[in-house]
Amino acid sequence: MWFSWAFPIIKKAGEGKLTIEELGGLREEDLIENKLMKVEEIYQGQTKKNILFACLLAFKRDYLQSLFTQILQCSCDLMQPYILKEIIRLLVSTDFENDTNEQIIFWAVSLVAGRFMKYLIDEHDFYHNLKTGCTTSKVISSMVFKKQLSLTPATSKNYESGQVNSVKGAAGRLTWFSWEMAGFIKTPIIFFLVMFRLTVTMGWSFVPSILMMIACLQLDIYLHKFIEHLNKDRSKINEKLENATNDTFNNIKALKFYCWDEHFEQEILEKKAEELKKSKEAERYYLLFTLMWVFLPQMMSSTAFTIYMGRGFHLDLPLAMEIMALIDHIRGPICHLTHLRRQVSDISISLQKVQNYLGLEEV
Repeated sequence: MWFSWAFPIIKKAGEGKLTIEELGGLREEDLIENKLMKVEEIYQGQTKKNILFACLLAFKRDYLQSLFTQILQCSCDLMQPYILKEIIRLLVSTDFENDTNEQIIFWAVSLVAGRFMKYLIDEHDFYHNLKTGCTTSKVISSMVFKKQLSLTPATSKNYESGQVNSVKGAAGRLTWFSWEMAGFIKTPIIFFLVMFRLTVTMGWSFVPSILMMIACLQLDIYLHKFIEHLNKDRSKINEKLENATNDTFNNIKALKFYCWDEHFEQEILEKKAEELKKSKEAERYYLLFTLMWVFLPQMMSSTAFTIYMGRGFHLDLPLAMEIMALIDHIRGPICHLTHLRRQVSDISISLQKVQNYLGLEEV
């Protein structure tokens, strides 16, 4: 749990005496050949072949462990706004008989312990998901390699060597699928629970703040597409500027002899001015990015408070702290949800490449 198993290895490696033989071998269940046999057995037994489901079934224990740890992390995250509210309520309370210092210490210790547990679980879950992803990727890459050895030029005529390498690269996408499982699991849980709590606390007063964040994300996507075209134009101008400069220096004697130096100098200056113009335009958009991501997200809480009090409700300090913590928790899920479709599409396309290759007939 505390990574204490690594301390003797680190100590021995620091002394310069660690060798690969001293690390020992892998357990039988951790060997890739055994995992490959397990996945192939499930895959061959499927009526409708699906490599992703075969891997999920073969490594269901690892994926269920990830699901359990993510639920624990969500519990630690979602308890923090309530704990903050209680701490602030006790600090400003004048009921000294019922609200004691022991209660403040209890909630403060609970807050610290919750954060500590959350980060500890997060570190373990990160390495666990990465290990699961690497194992799954190696198993699929092995299946692709075995399929490549079983095919003849006639059956694999639609796959050149570069395309086969592309299929193997698509298998590596499973590594990041397992690593991103934390986001896939936590995002909807935190989003809907925080939305429910904000609805109970504020009614619909928080909705304009959420719409502001969504608008900010959509504007970010639009600006990135525009800047991408702008950077392509800058690259073309820089290439022309570099070519003109190199040609001028390489033929400087002939240019001086025929008095063409002023013409080429003017051409270089014009291209440089055009490049500076594009650079200034890009800097203005980057400045807009900075303003957008520094100013607008911080306005979410203020907007929610303004609308809430404008509707005639009273806002005290403990409630304000809870709302601020809830809104801070919902920013991450909103950002992830906007990119979730692209991530799912990327994984689906990669797996379809692998599925199509594994489905080729062997002759």
